[in-house]
Order: sequence, then C-alpha cells, then structure tokens
Amino acid sequence: MKPIFLMLVAILSCGTLVSNAAETLRTAADRPIDIQHIKLELDIDLLGKKVDGLATIDFSPLRTVHTLTLNAVDFEIASVRGMEIESKAAVKSSYDYSGSKLLINFDKPLSRGERTRVVI
Repeated sequence: MKPIFLMLVAILSCGTLVSNAAETLRTAADRPIDIQHIKLELDIDLLGKKVDGLATIDFSPLRTVHTLTLNAVDFEIASVRGMEIESKAAVKSSYDYSGSKLLINFDKPLSRGERTRVVI
C-alpha cells in the first residue's frame, strides 16, 4: 500500500511542478503612493444603467511624485481637483484621460509623506 501511495504523491507533485513552471512571472505593480482613505459618493440609476459620482482619495507619496496614474475604464471625467490635507491649500494639477487610465499631472512635484487629497 505504501509504494502505491508514494508513487501517487510523486506523480501529483510532478504535475504541480510542471503546471507552475509554465506560468509567467507576475510581479506587483509599482506603488508610488500609500492610499489612506477612499470616499465614494454615488448616484446609481439602475433603469438608466448609469452611475454618477464623486471619488475622494487621500494619499501620501512614498517618494517624490510628478504624476499619479489611476485605472478608470470607460469613465466620463468632469474634473480633477487636488489639495494638501493639512493646510487645505489647492494643489495645482492638470489631467489626461485615455479611456482606461486617468493621469493626474501635478504642477509641483509632491514630496514623500506630503498628505494630499484628489477629488474626481
């Protein structure tokens, strides 16, 4: 009984090794910021199959950041505003939207640890 069990374990483990070896290496995406809070204010229209809303994201850069890239597939972006959280001072920025990615370009680079809020 033991030889059959050992052979079965060996065969199963070889199959696992082969299937894992065929997988491509996946690494974590670059993480330039630490997101501390996300607030979503949504108006959902089920009949019209439409969602309107406001997203507020509080974050701190983990290093100097010139541009923030967010996934935003098939959104309609009306505006993007930024502010420093402690001083409430406006953070001047512009944005580009490709239909799948929202790029927020800060006029002045954000320093590491500079708590910032963007409202989209």
